[in-house]
Amino acid sequence: MVLLEVLLFLTLLNPINGIYLVIAAFPLEFTETWFHYHVIKLYRIIIIFVFISWGLRKLLYRDGNFLKFFKNKVLLLLIGLIIWNMVTLSYSPLWKAGLGEIIRMIFYLLFLIVLLDSFPDRGRLKKLVYFILAYGLMIACIGLFEKISGRSIYYPRGYIRTAATFFDPNMFGRYLLILTLLSFSMILYFRTKIQIRILLIAGFVLLLADILFSSSRSALLAGIIGIIILLFFSSRWKLLLTIFFSVMVIGYLMLPLGYKKRIKSIFDLKVNHIRIDEYVTINASNRRRIALELGGLRMIRNHFLLGVGVGSFPYYFEDYNDIEGAPGDNARESHNFLMRTFAELGIIGFLLSLVILYLLLKKAYYIYKNSATDKWIALALLTILVGVVLQAILYSPFFYHFFTWVLIFLIIRTGETVKNKQI
Repeated sequence: MVLLEVLLFLTLLNPINGIYLVIAAFPLEFTETWFHYHVIKLYRIIIIFVFISWGLRKLLYRDGNFLKFFKNKVLLLLIGLIIWNMVTLSYSPLWKAGLGEIIRMIFYLLFLIVLLDSFPDRGRLKKLVYFILAYGLMIACIGLFEKISGRSIYYPRGYIRTAATFFDPNMFGRYLLILTLLSFSMILYFRTKIQIRILLIAGFVLLLADILFSSSRSALLAGIIGIIILLFFSSRWKLLLTIFFSVMVIGYLMLPLGYKKRIKSIFDLKVNHIRIDEYVTINASNRRRIALELGGLRMIRNHFLLGVGVGSFPYYFEDYNDIEGAPGDNARESHNFLMRTFAELGIIGFLLSLVILYLLLKKAYYIYKNSATDKWIALALLTILVGVVLQAILYSPFFYHFFTWVLIFLIIRTGETVKNKQI
């Protein structure tokens, strides 16, 4: 509790610290005891309340100047997406779940606006990026400790995965994916002292190991693709790709059998179960994912225009779950954010989402082409966006995830700094 008081004091003393504290609070989802869980929950609620109060006060007392942020096309489309979520809530059978998603998006939007207002220049922006990486490496160390100490999550089917401070190992994988591509971009393109570069390499190895321990196949696949994209931008890309693939092959051969089979299962459409040892069996069949995709497509066909309503995919999917190998416990998620968006929000919400993604990719590429210095930031943003979208297509969600909005902020603000010739 003393720590909470110190954090709150720092927030009130210098409100911009609230931004760092909100970013620090969101990965803290899971603790071992009931008491610690509620302390963390209380901490998040208090920090968010203080931050929102400060943010609203800051925005409302600017004589309307904050309206300049709404000239941004991405922001306007995000507001449109939230409004359409509200429209679909009117016919959503799971309206409580949908309302929770909408409230979350509204808070993220407010957070995005205050971020844009609080980090107007290159210096503050880079400090925030450094903080995100440093704090993320600390969370990754917790994941490593969890693995070494045997405190991984044991699923009912004997499935073992690490999640560090997250509830969901796949969300831990998403978090690690962002940090992995950021650190690798810094290793390749950030000019710094050799000691710092060695620390970055060590952090990169730690992050990759944690992705493996999380058993998030979507994060692992998206991370490898992101790394390959980063290597292609190097003038020595042929040599670097050769080294990378050689290290990947050697590393794969050195992995325990269970992890080898987990990786192979990404492309295996035949195997239903994989036995790691005599006690542990995991289900790694992609037939379940295919069944979910086919069921989702039928749902889209029947609710093409308006969708089934925000948050209602699990409710309606039971009507389409007629393929063997797609059990009810997996029906809570579509494992494809584009499909879930189309199924829940219809063609209107789906097109809004596609346009937002297009504008973000366009802006990220603009940053890379026009940045005079700090190419590592430009390439990190571009590959992280591609990696996160790919991981969301293979899993989900996207717009309902906190760090998606942090990424959107970084792309918008970095684009403006490039336009102003600051980067």
